[in-house]
Amino acid sequence: MHCHERRMVFWDDGKGKFSCTTMENTRLRYYPGGTAGAIERLSGEKWKTETVISEEVVRDAKERYAKGELSAVYVLIETGFMTGKYSGHLEEEGPPSNVLLELPPKTLDEVVQDALDSFGQ
Repeated sequence: MHCHERRMVFWDDGKGKFSCTTMENTRLRYYPGGTAGAIERLSGEKWKTETVISEEVVRDAKERYAKGELSAVYVLIETGFMTGKYSGHLEEEGPPSNVLLELPPKTLDEVVQDALDSFGQ
């Protein structure tokens, strides 16, 4: 989700799972990657979309890193979080922190609205 550009990037089939936190940084909640409907509904706008293939992104980032472009490591980190292939889907690691702390979970709409609000959208 690139708020300032009104652009969403879908990784592979767009169905990967990932983990996110709220500003409280304690309420972990897990959502499928398909948040586009909530983003557009809550922002009231149609956003641009693009699809990337994670294997191509990883291959390119590794090549750039091997040539000394250290910032390529951030692309690898992003890929891990967004595809869920590299432990970006923390639900598999145990219960979310909001369960452990007995906090109520936030809905997808609440998390998306918080993100949009934080960018002044």
